[in-house]
Amino acid sequence: MVDPVGIDIAHPRLCWQLPSGNSGQKSYEIRVASKVGELSSPDLWDTGWRDSSTAFGVPYEGKALPTGATAFWSVRFREIGGATSKWSAPARWTQGINPQDWSAEWVAAPNEIKSPTQLLRHVFEVGSRPLKALCFICGLGQYQLSLNGQKVGDKWLTPSWTQYQKTCLYDTYDVTPMLRTGTNCIGVQLGNGMYDMSGDTRGSQQPNKVGDKKLLCQLEVWYPDGSVKKFGSNEEWKTHAGPETYSGVFGGEDWDNRSFDPRWDTLQAQNEGWQSAVQTSPPAGALHGITRAAPALMELAAQKPVSSHTLSSGAIVYDLGQNAPYVPDIVVNGEKGDSVTMWPSEALYPNGDLDQRTMREGKKCAYTLSGGKNETWHPIFWYCGSQYWKITAADPYGKPIPVDSVLKSFRGLLVHATEAESGQFTCSNETLNRIYNMAHWSMCGNFSNVVSDCPHREKSGWLEQLNMMGPDLMYCYDMRKMFDKAIHDMVDAQHADGRVPTMAPEYFFYDDGYADSVEWGGSLILVAEQMRTWYGDEAPIREQYPAMVRYIDYLGNRAKNDILSYGLGDWVGYGADPNTPPALTGTAYYFKLVSTMTGFADILGRREDAAKYRHLAERIRQHFNDTFYDPNTGKYGKGSQSSQSTALDFGLAEPGERQKVFNVLVDAIVGNHYGVSLGEAGHGPMLRMLTAFGRNDLVSKIHLQSKLPGYVYMINKGMTTLAETWDAGPDSWNHFMLGQIAEWYYGTLLGIRPDPAQPGFKHFFVGPMPVSEVSSASGYYDSVCGRISVAWKTDGKRMSFSVTVPTGTNATVKLPDGKAFEVGPGNHQYKT
Repeated sequence: MVDPVGIDIAHPRLCWQLPSGNSGQKSYEIRVASKVGELSSPDLWDTGWRDSSTAFGVPYEGKALPTGATAFWSVRFREIGGATSKWSAPARWTQGINPQDWSAEWVAAPNEIKSPTQLLRHVFEVGSRPLKALCFICGLGQYQLSLNGQKVGDKWLTPSWTQYQKTCLYDTYDVTPMLRTGTNCIGVQLGNGMYDMSGDTRGSQQPNKVGDKKLLCQLEVWYPDGSVKKFGSNEEWKTHAGPETYSGVFGGEDWDNRSFDPRWDTLQAQNEGWQSAVQTSPPAGALHGITRAAPALMELAAQKPVSSHTLSSGAIVYDLGQNAPYVPDIVVNGEKGDSVTMWPSEALYPNGDLDQRTMREGKKCAYTLSGGKNETWHPIFWYCGSQYWKITAADPYGKPIPVDSVLKSFRGLLVHATEAESGQFTCSNETLNRIYNMAHWSMCGNFSNVVSDCPHREKSGWLEQLNMMGPDLMYCYDMRKMFDKAIHDMVDAQHADGRVPTMAPEYFFYDDGYADSVEWGGSLILVAEQMRTWYGDEAPIREQYPAMVRYIDYLGNRAKNDILSYGLGDWVGYGADPNTPPALTGTAYYFKLVSTMTGFADILGRREDAAKYRHLAERIRQHFNDTFYDPNTGKYGKGSQSSQSTALDFGLAEPGERQKVFNVLVDAIVGNHYGVSLGEAGHGPMLRMLTAFGRNDLVSKIHLQSKLPGYVYMINKGMTTLAETWDAGPDSWNHFMLGQIAEWYYGTLLGIRPDPAQPGFKHFFVGPMPVSEVSSASGYYDSVCGRISVAWKTDGKRMSFSVTVPTGTNATVKLPDGKAFEVGPGNHQYKT
């Protein structure tokens, strides 16, 4: 986070990047002050010179900060060659509210106000121009905050979704510029979100409920004389039913503007019908601030339709051109009581009408006009993954009327969480570029308050994607904040017996493998390992090691002779591949998790644990091979693409058997006419093993063929995102789980790969592996040490190649002809 507001921990970790053109960091000095002008003689913290090359995760160890305090900080470093850098430009963070400083009360509407949403407001006085004003707020399930009639901030769907029984989140806003001297009005609109889905009956998942809508809000105002005034939610606040007649995180939002007072959150509001709020019980979960939240959802673009057509019914269908999460935004003119209804979809039937089967049918939103001129509206508690929108219009009696007689403008507001892009890739093959774009849109389209499975049908944090697609996500986006939140969600969702469910937060409840599958729950351990390898961040390992131990113990209790014979296995959208038994992938994952825990125990100096896990891993390997491997044929199980790839990639195949196992994999690919016959668990391992064994040519043959289901098959169906199934059947058309090709683009075509032995890209590998279908490729990855850039061209015989190594790291460069070089920071050019 850059200059964050709302830090809720005492020791936030400070990070920086070295500028290019120096010899690297030998030591550093950090200064922290309460005023930016006092950094030369800081009053909060001065590290002095510390001999260390680290530029990541230095914990603040200065004076304790009170609620709302802003700390300014700057860093300088000494180069290995001896020169001292200039001080960096000051950065800052603002503290949230310390737990003991809450004086506000949890409030809600009285029982007689039963509505899908609720409005709450409070009028208060500001005596003079304040020095600073912060608002701390938790509105469950979702809220929108306003001050004097203006929305506060630019976030959508706040607070982040969590396991509410364990964790609830508050947000912090700096509202200093929005306050007026004298009388002010604060307003909050409460919606249901994932907290209460009981009324969400249109195309929802399960209508479960955690609790009733409630609010905790505290505004603190600091004055130049040092005094502080607090305005907290209590029974003096007023409440009223919201204008929505339907509001669901899945089903949509219906808004009736006829009796809505648009001035409700201003001093000009009508008072009729408002009642006093009532004090209510707090949620079970502990309150935390921004450090537990996902990156904020924000409006990133306003997409106008690229085309439209009119159905025989008179409805208009708009095409936004790109499948993505949208909030519909309209401008309408009409009579009081006229209405406009909007249905989203990813697909069309042959007659041009919407096909909602890929997102569960019934989703829509509607707006009823008050009769004003140029009324503008969009839902505030709902978005939907979509490409097409069907619009109908009706008069006050429900009789259809021409859409264009009412609708003056329609567009889709693109909303998703704001992870920064960390990579770019392009190559000479336009089909591969289109596949990359499909994977890219599928990833970012599922960045919500969780990394979701799809942005329409379930919006759930199914966990397997985090580990199976982890490298792909990290090549393309900075996942540090989202992965950290996901790990906390997994720990919060962990059951008393140690089980980590298949989704976190766990809002929906299933039986069998849908509730418990090691390929899913194992993300607790594997995502922490990815954080260590890619970002040099060991905090999740150190903080969550006890939860990981409980999960390994749980798996051990479920295993029979070290074999896990349950779970979802190699999921392909409609179940596991029948040629790959779930017991094979489940046991392979069990081995991988235990092996990873061996490394964690070594890091933490837990020698007994390390020895125990090392022994257990070897025992699992032996029983795995005894159960599934036929040394006469080289087959694991039935010899499926997934079975062979997983055994090789996870290190289960014995060294002397690896080539034989790989030969069976090649036979399985050729025998299937270069089509994929595996799911998400086996796809990444297959790509990595084809590369490792020098058969990169097979990857391009598999993923550029068009006769069988695969990426090109989806492109030819007109898709702009990836489907949940290779054949793009009537399942979701915006899942990123099959997008492991992104790892191949960056890690193989560009050849940028981390070195687990030196985490955080302190050292990394670069070794492009061209294929005949690509004559040039270029791109970069923004590591925590800086940007790594690669570009190459080839005529099939000769190749020119350049790589840029950032300051503070070094790389092993391997050329296609086998030559290898150790290089330091700078730009390096090669020809072969």
